[in-house]
Formats: sequence, C-alpha cells, structure tokens
Amino acid sequence: MNNQDFDRYAPPSTSFEEISRSIEDDGYLGEPQAVGMGRAMAWLREAWGLFKQRPGKWMGAVLLIGIINFALALPPFGIGMLLQPLAMTFLPAGIAYASQGVEQRGDFNIGDIFLTGFWKSGKSLLGAGLFGLMLTMLYGVLMVILFGNDAMQAYIYGHEGVPSAMRILTLGFAIIYWALNFLTPTLIILQDEKLFRAISLSLKGFIRNIGGAFWCSLLMFLAFLGVIFSGAVLTGFLGSLAPALGKAALVVLAIAVLACLPVLFILPYAVYRDLFFERE
Repeated sequence: MNNQDFDRYAPPSTSFEEISRSIEDDGYLGEPQAVGMGRAMAWLREAWGLFKQRPGKWMGAVLLIGIINFALALPPFGIGMLLQPLAMTFLPAGIAYASQGVEQRGDFNIGDIFLTGFWKSGKSLLGAGLFGLMLTMLYGVLMVILFGNDAMQAYIYGHEGVPSAMRILTLGFAIIYWALNFLTPTLIILQDEKLFRAISLSLKGFIRNIGGAFWCSLLMFLAFLGVIFSGAVLTGFLGSLAPALGKAALVVLAIAVLACLPVLFILPYAVYRDLFFERE
C-alpha cells in the first residue's frame, strides 16, 4: 500500500485527463479496436436497426440534406464547391448525434441533424471541414500539374480521354480522404475530441480494420446495385403489363433507394460504437 491509498489528500499519480478517460461513464475507450472483417455485416445491421426505429424521419432528413446540397451548388464562381465540403462535415456530425438519440431514447429531432453541429463543437467541426477542403484543393492542384487542365475538365464533366493513371490516383485519394474523415465528425461531436486527434483516431480505425472497411464498402455497393437492378427489372416488367403498375413500381424503387441512403449516413455511428467501445 502506498501513501495515496490511505491519504485522501495526496495528489493523483496520473493526470486528470487520463483518469477521466479511464472512467468514462459511457465506456469510451479513446482508441479504436481491431474487430475483424466479420464485423462489417454487423455494422450494416446496426445502422439498419437505427434506421428502422424512425424510418420516416430519417428519409425526410435525407431529402432535406439533398435539397441543401443542391442549394449550395447553385452559387456561381465556385462558391458552392467551397461550401459543400463544410456542410458535409456538420451534417454527418448531426446525424451521429441523432443516431445516439435513437439508440438511447428511441427518437431524435430533425434539429439534431441540422443545428447541433453549429452550437456543439462548432469550431472543431469547421476545422474538419476546412481540412477536407484543403485536401480536395491539393488534390485538384496535383492533378492539374500531373495531367493538365484539359484532362481535369474531361474528368469533371465525364468526357472521354481521361488517363487511366488519373483514375487510379483519384481512387487512391478518395480512400485516403475517406480514412481521414469517415469518423472525424462523429468523434468530435460525441466525444469532444480535438480536431487532429479525431483525424488521427479515424485513420487508426481505418488502418486497424482495413479489411472490414473494404468489405463493408463492397456490401453497400452490392446492396445499392441489387436494389436498383431489381427495381428496374420489376418496373419494366410491370410497366409492360400496365403503365400504372410501372409507375407504382418506380415509386417503390425511389422509396427503396431513399431508405438505403440513411443507412449509409448512419453507418459511421455504428462503426464508431463498435470500434471505440467494449462489446458486451
């Protein structure tokens, strides 16, 4: 037994931050675990489970997000391209906050998604948005230097003549960008992590679970592809029988796609809960 065991006034042997982190009420570990590829399906199930509790609200929120993105793209002179990365930092943070509300209370307010990020951890989230914007601008400058402005314009507008090397580098950039930013808004708004620590934790989570990350991405891609393909086939078949049935099937397809999008947005929260908390 040391002096601290019987002297209540003795100073702690570790810093206050370390003590508070070790006894987090919510069980937050402060570092991402390696959980294995098999958890990818569990992440999707968890996200789907949170969506099912309030499907109407989630789909309404996604529609509003789409409208906001469309509105942000309207300003001229490239202003919209600057605003969208910032918005897509605050909105995922709000979705994570709303997801936590669904998990803990079974419900959320639309304002949780669209307003929370501005009053809670707003400076760090703004920094995360600026960080993502800086990465995007550096990527654009690098592509212009390597391949020229014509190739860059062809890639942006989907024209022919885009070099294969440019496509490969773009894919590599997308993976790096995703690894650095996927969990960052969630960690900032739910755990008050500082900007660069949150970015570091997001990257660590990706590296330690790189197999699960790619497997989860593939599953999501196949799910979207399956919904769209089966819906298109069903729409064509029913439309050949009666135009009204084809239109009804098209509406069902739109709803199915709209249901998949919230799951994609909720997914970072499901991954965060699995990587940063001990499973019971």
